[in-house]
Amino acid sequence: MAEINKERLLYEDKVAYAVLAENPSALGHIQVFPKQKAFALDDLPDEVVQQLFFIASFSATAVFEGLGAHGTNIILKDGDPETKGKLYIDVIPRKMEDTLDFKWDPKKIDPAEMEQIQKQIKDKADYIGQEGSKKQITTTTPGKDPKEVGSEEENYLVKHLYRRA
Repeated sequence: MAEINKERLLYEDKVAYAVLAENPSALGHIQVFPKQKAFALDDLPDEVVQQLFFIASFSATAVFEGLGAHGTNIILKDGDPETKGKLYIDVIPRKMEDTLDFKWDPKKIDPAEMEQIQKQIKDKADYIGQEGSKKQITTTTPGKDPKEVGSEEENYLVKHLYRRA
């Protein structure tokens, strides 16, 4: 674990800590780090992931109440093994007309394609919270027959829906 900058430390527990960002995007920009070395969410146990997002949510509430923010962006940043950068969560306070630009160009999707995408996601989401849901869900990869898809090719988003179940 990298050494924690105590001057910027806002919160610390057994598994994670939150600090004011060294190079903030906005006043009150907070970063939440796991103490365990991780480059992706899959590198962490579910309990640690849950705690990271709890701290991020609590941090968002703190900037709402403490700084009068109008909103927040909570952004997961995957780590990079090559640069030894580790996974963390940014909590960026937002105010009206703050000039931060997190914009992307929305894509036009054919209504039939949208309906198909919705059906595929809903079919899998219906199992959330049901006993044994991890065993009941089979996933498909676009363009492949479901019988050809092995467990290693499990859909990334569906896999992370399990964490909510």
